Order: sequence, then C-alpha cells, then structure tokens
Amino acid sequence: VSGTFANSQTYYFTVIGVSEGGESANATNSDGQSVTGGNGGEPTSNAYPNPYDFSSGMMKFKVSGTAGSEVEIYTTSGRLVRKLTGDTGKEEIEWDGKNEEGEDVTRGIYIYNITDGNGSKKTGKLAVLR
Repeated sequence: VSGTFANSQTYYFTVIGVSEGGESANATNSDGQSVTGGNGGEPTSNAYPNPYDFSSGMMKFKVSGTAGSEVEIYTTSGRLVRKLTGDTGKEEIEWDGKNEEGEDVTRGIYIYNITDGNGSKKTGKLAVLR
C-alpha cells in the first residue's frame, strides 16, 4: 500500500494471493477489510526530502495537525539545533535548514523528534547535503 491516508477516515482493502502459476484467490472476505487512519498512535515519522539539499526548498515533517505539535532537531552529539512548532490544523511543519541563530546548518546527520499535541513521540534521522 502506498499513499497518504487521512486521519479518521475508513479505508477498505482486499488481499489477493497469486500462485507461481498465475492463479489468484481472495485471501480476505469479499467485502474487504477496513482500517481507520489517525487512531491517536505514534505521529507520522516522515521527514522529506530526506536527504535534504538546500536547493530543494523546505524540508517538511509530517505531524498530526493537533495543537502543540512540534519538531526538535539535534546534532548527533545531542545539541539542539532548532525547535519548530506547528499550527493547529496543519499536517506539516517546514524547516528551512537553519539553526536557532538563522545560519545554515552544516552537512551531516541530524536527529529529529516529532511530538504531537497528544504527547506521542517519534524519533528519526535525517541527512543534510550541500
């Protein structure tokens, strides 16, 4: 499955098994199975584009859109580079590749922490190219 799923929407899917001989059969019932997005679990962990190049515009972090969503970016040694706060209703927080002093960060690996308004946290790595 690929794509973006909206919060609180129900989606239906059917699994179809295909043998080496090309025969297929449904592996789920004919009505499909449902899954609901946005169940309040971990915030989405996407940071893109990753690796980030300054010429590609802003780096975007997917968040839940709830009040209080934030992204913290750290060096691998644990120094805070930038803290970004999301707007209520927005499902992305943008980063311009600058530190708290407004300077372009150096190329390398950084750690990001995404926290949504419910307190759920997700940590990931991002690469910055020049």
